[in-house]
Amino acid sequence: MSRRRVLVGLVFAALCLVALSYAGASAVDPPTESTPDTSSPPDPKLVQPADNVSKLYPYTSKRRSTSGRTLPINVVIHGDPGDVRTALTDRSDLGFEELPAEESEAGNETYQIDIEDSELDWNDASGSPRYIYIQDDGGGRWLRESYQLHEGNYMGERQHIRAYEDPDGEYTAIQIHREYFDFFQLRHNVVDIEDSGQMLEDEFLDQPFVDRVSREYFGTRGRWTDGWTVSIHLGALIPTALFGVFALGSVVSASTRRAVWSLTRNFGSWARTNWAGFVLAAGLVVTVVGTRAFALALENTFTETYPQVFAGVAYPILALGPPAVVAVLARRLSPLPAFGFAVFGLVAALAADTMWVGLGVVPVQVFLHRFGLALTLGVLALGVAREVSDDPEAIDEERGVLIAAGLLAWFGGLALPLFGMV
Repeated sequence: MSRRRVLVGLVFAALCLVALSYAGASAVDPPTESTPDTSSPPDPKLVQPADNVSKLYPYTSKRRSTSGRTLPINVVIHGDPGDVRTALTDRSDLGFEELPAEESEAGNETYQIDIEDSELDWNDASGSPRYIYIQDDGGGRWLRESYQLHEGNYMGERQHIRAYEDPDGEYTAIQIHREYFDFFQLRHNVVDIEDSGQMLEDEFLDQPFVDRVSREYFGTRGRWTDGWTVSIHLGALIPTALFGVFALGSVVSASTRRAVWSLTRNFGSWARTNWAGFVLAAGLVVTVVGTRAFALALENTFTETYPQVFAGVAYPILALGPPAVVAVLARRLSPLPAFGFAVFGLVAALAADTMWVGLGVVPVQVFLHRFGLALTLGVLALGVAREVSDDPEAIDEERGVLIAAGLLAWFGGLALPLFGMV
């Protein structure tokens, strides 16, 4: 009887934690947006990247209104927009000639410049549309991004550029950020913009086609910015050819410690008895990480297909795989080990996926949501698990309630992000 009371108390506490986690995840607001209340920003909020060029509102927006404000512009590249895009994507094939200053008026002798390859491989990217407000002598207007580029994978982690070409052809405003695809939310989450801007700045420093690199204060203060924007000025170069480095990031794993020789006989016996728990935890890791690997494989194989399609193909694996793994393997365990291995397995799986996409800091609402999902699998495992004296095939009424509660909480938790509640 006391054993039953322990299990009932554990289940009640787990379900309470699930409810609190989901409620907390829904209550915490994402920190990436603010909502000004005017559709066209007043002139004092506009910035002018250089003298005698059009002004801009230094934020992107989800819609043609400042009420959809999202991320700040963090890089401005001055020069012909065509040259800017070439400098980003086809730098190794730039064939530039530069007129020496002392001869620029007297003759047309030129010097050939060899351009070093970029360390990043920028490719055309897909993503949600974002708009920017630009004002010149003809008035103000909202413009959609001219193009998007990324370095990395849509279904994994990437650096993402949205570029906005000045209608007068004087500069290109860039919003660059690092993001990862969150399968539970079926969308990208931004994790950094300041280091991304610094990375692009470093790419242009000391390049022969760059006249100067500086910082301009746009006042865009927020979570990931101190208000300063990178300003890059291309030199007075005459392009003679425009043609179309893939740098693979290396993952350095932590060194493993030597095997522990002092394992006790009791632990060895416990591990042999609960071998299915280790398989269960490993199965959850393989399922979650395998979902991303599968989507990335599809993206890299079918390069002409919109990557959003692959998210739809892979998502059922993530939704159905973890509860299926628990249902098959937890029945071979006692209740408490089943609960522990299920929770630990999903936590380990999410940690592995987080490390894969390079996410250093997990937002609070994301952490609470994932913690709640882990607990739901623990509740499901309690329902599936056998009692020590039970037939492993037997499932009584109480365990059926636990299974139903675990499944309901799992699928309910998956639905929260899809309805914008996380």
